[in-house]
Formats: sequence, structure tokens, C-alpha cells
Amino acid sequence: MAKLPWKPFKAQFGDHQAELSSCMDRVSAEVDIADKEEAHEERERAAKERQAQAFRWEKADGTHRKLESFVDEQSTRRIDQWLDPVNHDSNHTAAVKLRHQSTGNWFLEGDAFNKWLSITNSFLWLHAIPGAGKTVLMSSAVEYLKEHVRSPDVGLAYFYCDYKDQEKQRPTKLLCTLLSQLARQHESVFHRLQSFVEERSKENPASTPTHDELRGNFGTFLEDSFSQVILVVDAIDESPQHTCMVKDLKSFSKNFSFIKILVSSREELDITKAFKFLPHFKIQQNDVADDIESFVKAEIAARIQDGELTIKHSELRQTICATLVGRSEGMFQWVKCQIQVLCNLGTDKAIIKALNQMPKDLAGTYARILQRLEHDSENVYRYQKLLRWLIRSTRSLTLDELAECIGIDLEEENEAMDFDAVETIPENLLKRCSSLVTVSDHGQVSLAHYTVKEFLVSDTIRDSLPSFYVGNEDVEVELAQTCLTYLCYSDFIAGSVTDDLDKYKFLDYAATAWAVHAQRSKGKEDELLYLTTKLLKAPSEGRGNYDSWLQVYSRVKAVHYSDWSTFEPLYFAASFGLPKTLKNLLEDDHSWVEMQVDPVREAVLQGHAEVVEILLDHYDISDEAKLSQYLYLASSNDHVHVVRSLLDKGAYINAVGGKQGTALQVAVLE
Repeated sequence: MAKLPWKPFKAQFGDHQAELSSCMDRVSAEVDIADKEEAHEERERAAKERQAQAFRWEKADGTHRKLESFVDEQSTRRIDQWLDPVNHDSNHTAAVKLRHQSTGNWFLEGDAFNKWLSITNSFLWLHAIPGAGKTVLMSSAVEYLKEHVRSPDVGLAYFYCDYKDQEKQRPTKLLCTLLSQLARQHESVFHRLQSFVEERSKENPASTPTHDELRGNFGTFLEDSFSQVILVVDAIDESPQHTCMVKDLKSFSKNFSFIKILVSSREELDITKAFKFLPHFKIQQNDVADDIESFVKAEIAARIQDGELTIKHSELRQTICATLVGRSEGMFQWVKCQIQVLCNLGTDKAIIKALNQMPKDLAGTYARILQRLEHDSENVYRYQKLLRWLIRSTRSLTLDELAECIGIDLEEENEAMDFDAVETIPENLLKRCSSLVTVSDHGQVSLAHYTVKEFLVSDTIRDSLPSFYVGNEDVEVELAQTCLTYLCYSDFIAGSVTDDLDKYKFLDYAATAWAVHAQRSKGKEDELLYLTTKLLKAPSEGRGNYDSWLQVYSRVKAVHYSDWSTFEPLYFAASFGLPKTLKNLLEDDHSWVEMQVDPVREAVLQGHAEVVEILLDHYDISDEAKLSQYLYLASSNDHVHVVRSLLDKGAYINAVGGKQGTALQVAVLE
């Protein structure tokens, strides 16, 4: 048997083995690359999916946050709409800006303030003569409390009464504004207010807060929220209703151990009597002496640097400072007026003469300024108009608003607004009156000090400078006529408010304030009757001006009803307390039943007894349930004259009229 000759495997297949191994390596590498590519693609797909999922979550969360924010904004807006607080920060900011560095520290570092600060349930009444800088000092205290005391556990709310703003003189607005601030500082206060508003809205969607219900529930809104609540109220003497404010503050201090109160005013007799046995601190002349010296030096230096005060000899600067400080008697306002007078003088000789003849008090200072204005025969009527508006307006007016309303001449009987009669450079109105008026950073013009208003309505000026006297109802008639004349111009006859009406700067004020001035004119409605009836026309007549007015009024006043057209002229005549205008409208036989709002209820709520009587007689209302409701409402709002009128019409005093029972019961509760 022959033996086959086999070659060694490596020799025979070595090359093929190496080639096969190389192929396998290449295949393995390709597989590895493919795996990696697939893994990369999978990772990319996964990453994209995660990104998409995150986006969806973020979008869903954002939608949730937006919804939550919207709900919160809606809730806050509803509370603000109901409370309708005043802008408390505008006064505070203005006062802070008036403070010179380091002034007022003597009070913040003193015993009276720190003792008040150290006691949980404490009260301090700060008082002084007019013009002593109380408001600036109170603003310093607020700033200190903001920085060093306020916390999540300590609430702080403040309010500046303001003779220039009617809303800032009302006790109801005081409580509304304090509660609004505290509701923003603590969630539980907000929710209690929210529940209260919702409950009230169920009874009456157009309800507004009454003073008595706010005062009665003030502690309930705040309890168990803060360990301490600090209330700061400045210049309560500037409110004609300060007796009510004093009563409220004393009640809060007495009944709520977690509340501490700091309040300031002048030394009015009734306020002094009310706070007689409470801790108080009187600002003495020597307390503010250093502050006045610091103020005078800084102000004179600034006026010289700005070129407002020009002097040739440097030693006169020291003379000015020494004279003003020495004769100020603790009155910042007196010093400010004298500095302004000096700035209007062009020579050192005139300045020295003025320093030697300076009036000793504010009354003498104001009289001298008005005498100078009276000598400017060409423009004196403009100055008089300016001062009337600044004293009697329902709120602070802007320079543009003042320029426009002063340009309205009631004797010319124009059919449209004459813009050629408006001051080209409104600032010119103020130059000669600079010691009496001031302009805020927002362009609002106001009297420089409360004492200016007091002087212009005083018997002194009525006898000595009667053309500048602003203390009678005739002024209110003039202002009401100006507003009504403006609203009845053909400019607004279209019946719709469009963007091109932006040029009418006085429109918002005229729309909201004419009725206030008309009501204040008291027994002189006859002088306004033609204009009020012309504006509040019956639906059967062409009333484009009425529709334009109502659109502006609804927007500015934020009327609760969305459809402003449901408010008929009759309702407004009743609400505004215009009995003679109301009688004119009733001659058109308005149907009260067709109205969505009850004019009798509104007149009762506002306390217009004569209007209530007219409506009851005209509609012959004898329904016991309605009369009882009206009586309850009048009694709960302390409208004594309305209560008497309703009793005379047959309202039963022991009938149940509301949540608290009968009118008699709610009167006892209040």
C-alpha cells in the first residue's frame, strides 16, 4: 500500500489561514463599527426622545405655572378691584426724596422711637407745629422699619393722608390700603380677604367695601398670620374725617395685642384730646435745629451750583445761611419759601434787603407772594384758576391737564375745545407760583404744603385778597361747569372713544370729577342744571356725549359691570346726589323696573336723602321688604337723614333687612 505524501498544514494552508483570519478581523471590525453606529443612533434617538419628553414636561409645567399665575393674578386683581387701595408709595417716595442725608437720625436713635419699637403692642403719636417736617420724618421711620424690622413674621403697612387727594382723606381708603399691603405680605391674610370678597359678591356682584365692615373684620383678616403688625399713618389732621381715623387706630391698638401704631399730625384740639393719655412725642425747635442747618447749607449750595441763586460776594452765602437758620423757628416750609424768594432776586443788594424784611411766619410769606402775583394783571386770572384747581381738585392734576382746563373760557361759549387757548409752555404757569406749588417726578402738580391750602381758604385772605379766596361753593360751581362744558364739546359727540382722543389731556379728570364738584356746590345745582341735563340725556335723544363720557368713566373708575350701557342716566343722577337733575330726567318717565341696577338702593348707599325721597315718591314704593332692605342699608352705613326719610315713608324698623337682622340691630352693632 502506497503511503500518500502529506505536507504540513501550516505549509499547505498557512497563507489561506492568514487571509481567512484577516477577513474575520475585518468582518469583526465592521460588525463592531456597525454596532457602535447603531448604538450611537440609538443613543441619539433616546436623547431626542428624552429632550422631547423634557420639552413636553416643561411645556406642561409652564402651562401649569401660567395657569397658576393667571389664577393668582386674577385673584389679586379681584381683591385689588374690591379694595381699590390708593397709591401709598407715591407720597412715600416724594417724602423720601425730600430728606437730606443724616437728617432725622435724632428721632430714629432717640428714646421715644426705640421704646415704641421694643414693645409689641405700642402706640406713639408724633406731633409738631405746621411745616416742621413731620412727613419727611415719618418717611424716614418707614424706611427704617422696611430695612430693619419687616420680615415674613412682621407685617408693615403705611398710609399718608393727603390734603391734595380726596381719596387719601377717607377712613375707608385708609383701611383698604393697609389691608391691601398686608395681604401681599402674607398668604393667609390674602385668602381670608378673598373668601370675604367672594361671599360679598354672592350677595351683590357690584359690592364695594364699607368702612364699618372693614373696621369690624380688620382683626379677623390679620389674626394668626403675623406675630406683629406695624401700622404707620402720617398727617391724619389733613383728613376732614380724622375723628373717624383716630377712633379706628385707638380701637386697633386697644383690641389687638399684635398691632403697634405710629401716627403723626399737627396739634389739632380734638386729636390732642383723643391721644391725651397715649404715648406721644412733640418735635421741639431744638430737635430739628441741626437738620434745618444741614438742609439750608445743602440747598443754598445746590441752588448756587445750578445757577438758580446768584451772588457776587461769597460772604453773603454765610449770611443767608445764618439768617435762615436763626429765624426758621423749626419750620422747614418757611425756609423753603424764603430760599425760593431769594432765587428770584438778581442782585446782592436785593437779597440783603429781602433778608432784612422776611415775614416772620408762613401766613405773611404767602400773602407777600400773592401780592406779587396780583400785580401781574395780564396773567393774574390764570394764577387764580391754577390755585383753585390745586385746592379743589379731587386728585392731583398733571401739568398738561391743568394747562388744558385753565384754557377753557366759560364766557366764550365755544362749541369745541380751543387748543389755541392752551398754554404753549405749561411750565410758564408755575414760575411765578414756585413757592406755592410743586411738581412731582411724574409731572403731577400740587400745592407745596398743607399750610398753603389753609391760607387760601382762610378768613384772612378772604378779607385782604378776596380774588384769591378759594373757600366757598362758587369755586365748586366753576370747576363743575368747566368739566361739564368740556364733556359737552362737539369733540366727543361721536359717542365712542378712540385713540385720537389721547390729545385731550383733561378728559379723564373731567369724566370722573364733574359729579363730585357738582355735589359739593350744594345749594347751587340750579347753576349747573342746563349742563348736567345736557350730558345726562334720555335714551330717546341723541346722546353721543353721554356715551363718550360713560366709556371714559367706566374705564377710569373700573366699573364692575362689563356692559357699561346698562347704566342709565337716572342711575347716575341718583348715585351722584343731583336731585334737580333727577327730577328733569324723571319727566321722561324712565322705567326703573327695566334697569339692571336699583337707583334707590344706590342713593341710599351714598346717603342722598333728598334723592331717596324723590325716587320713593315718583315710583310710589310701598313694598315692605324693599323698604326694610333700604332701611337696613342706610342704618349700617350711618346715614341718619336717609333713615329718617325711610321711616317717614313707612319702613318698619324691626323688619329683618340683612345678615345682621333688623336695621335697629345693625345700628347697635355698628
